[in-house]
Amino acid sequence: MGLSLLILIAVVGLGVVAVVVAIVVVLALSRREDFVNPFSGPKASPPPPKNISPEVPQTIAPNLYTAPALDGEAALVDWLIGQASAQTRIKLEHDPMVRERMLNAVRNAMRDLETQDTTQISLPFLAADTTGPKHFEIKITRSMLDQMP
Repeated sequence: MGLSLLILIAVVGLGVVAVVVAIVVVLALSRREDFVNPFSGPKASPPPPKNISPEVPQTIAPNLYTAPALDGEAALVDWLIGQASAQTRIKLEHDPMVRERMLNAVRNAMRDLETQDTTQISLPFLAADTTGPKHFEIKITRSMLDQMP
């Protein structure tokens, strides 16, 4: 009787120690910013600011890493954005990321056209809608550049 009681106390004591260690680990982890509590469910996203109306486009600070477009580049970028909008059926004229990606593609194309007659502009994942991502591809020729204002 005495030995079985002693074994029972030892097993219960080890169980208590294991529970205490588990609680300490959970508390230590919960203080980390990236810890997700599996018992609390998903966090709700914060509500949008109340002073912003959805009809008014937000002004976005200019990108400090891309130099502004030159006149010939700007005309080609505007034309290509119009082509991309028609091809994807999404209005892209006011999207600053589209404009930046298009400007970089135009600069690469102009560099290619110094040594070649044609070049391909390919911008995957330019936009997306409910049907999925939209890609833009177009062939540019040197004569097209000469016709730009």
